[in-house]
Amino acid sequence: MKKILLLSLLTFLSLPVFAQSDEEPGEEPVLVVLHIRNGSRLQGTIKGVASLILKTPYGRLTIPLADVRSWTRGDSEEDEQEDVVRTRQGTFKGWLINGLEAYEVDTGFGILSVPAESIRSLHVRGTGLGDDFEISGLDNWQSFGGTWQVSAGTLTGYDPNGGYNTQLHYDLDLPESYVLRCKIRGDNLGVVWGAEGLSSMNLLWLSSGSFYLRTGTNWQNNNLATWSVSPHSDGFYHLRLEVDGARTVVFNNDIRLGEIATTSTGRRAGLFLYSGTGTFDDFLVEQ
Repeated sequence: MKKILLLSLLTFLSLPVFAQSDEEPGEEPVLVVLHIRNGSRLQGTIKGVASLILKTPYGRLTIPLADVRSWTRGDSEEDEQEDVVRTRQGTFKGWLINGLEAYEVDTGFGILSVPAESIRSLHVRGTGLGDDFEISGLDNWQSFGGTWQVSAGTLTGYDPNGGYNTQLHYDLDLPESYVLRCKIRGDNLGVVWGAEGLSSMNLLWLSSGSFYLRTGTNWQNNNLATWSVSPHSDGFYHLRLEVDGARTVVFNNDIRLGEIATTSTGRRAGLFLYSGTGTFDDFLVEQ
């Protein structure tokens, strides 16, 4: 059974380009956000692209762009660094092919030509963004301290001394309302949201079997709520935060813990580790 599942996953992914085909009459254009390797972002629709063609060890697959959530590009096929494509049906690995050297992106203010090699990742607006840590590297993240490493499909954070600055923030401003999902395992770790750098944020901090919700400019000491919690059967705490402006509803393993009025209104979200080693997976923001 494991071999069958592995084959199914491998059969659905690929490298960094898009299949060129005309959109079907009446179809709504797919709005995407392109993350460029120089750190800039570009939002718009890709002209003439309706699907991705995926090269896998078992053949080629065509995935409609409307079914794609995100695509993160590997370094190169020669280095055996696969692309990761998240779809509505799951996450798949392989190499995207197509032969285009550049893509025409309609920004609403004009059409820009974007070289394929300059694209670091892509997210389809309205379907969620984030990282499932299936590809090495943390290009879409900003580190404030500690050691962070992606391996075997998860992210590991490490800090031998302990400190409030061991954080990793997803490098994108978020809207007023969204749902944040993340799996965490360990102790003295958690997730942050509403963050303005390290100066102000909301923090859901797991320590000794309890979650502590801290907030504000003095978030290290300003605790709003405490909940006793248990991990999922897989050892992870499956977190879900339903954020609506300054109010957040907190869930663990689909159990509602409570609703809190927070004080931070920043646009970033991310991960936190106070000391030791922590494991993180499936960081997803749904808009």
